[in-house]
Amino acid sequence: MKKYVFLLLIIFLGALSGCGSESSLESVEIGTYTHPQAGYSLSVPNDWVKQVEDDVSVSFIGQKPPVVFNIVYEIGGYDYYTMKSLAEEVVDYLGRQFSDLKMEDTPDDKLSSVYQFTANGTLKDGAKVKIYAVLLEPEVGIRYYLLFSAAPGDFNSLQGLFLQVTESFKMIKTKDELYQQMTERGEDT
Repeated sequence: MKKYVFLLLIIFLGALSGCGSESSLESVEIGTYTHPQAGYSLSVPNDWVKQVEDDVSVSFIGQKPPVVFNIVYEIGGYDYYTMKSLAEEVVDYLGRQFSDLKMEDTPDDKLSSVYQFTANGTLKDGAKVKIYAVLLEPEVGIRYYLLFSAAPGDFNSLQGLFLQVTESFKMIKTKDELYQQMTERGEDT
């Protein structure tokens, strides 16, 4: 699994907490974010500021209420993992920054191209964080990991917004275009 840029950004939440009001794409100004190398676009609130972007990932931070949103793209490899196994790998990897990260709300492990879960944990500095994760596999061997992190007091008010951002996700490149791009960069599958 690729190294995740979002580890550093989750720590941002350690200093932030509170109780937010209900948020949705209808109540905030939105824009379309496109990641041409990773082959997708989606809607994000205009006040979520892009912090980090590279060929395989992007991270946004929102201030009111505080939220960190990360997307990581992966192509090839790990075909032998189920979606549930990949989710457990994500939690294990993120757990290195937490004293007690635990996955909850895990659905049955069915053959599906979408896997969603939540996780709760305490960062090593004592701050509580809740994560909503969506693993998408629109094509065999092409995966997108969407992770939304917020303080538990803000999480419930943000769930609708997280779902709307996730539902706005669209692939803008075909599987063949993505694999060709990977081949041109000299990456292994």
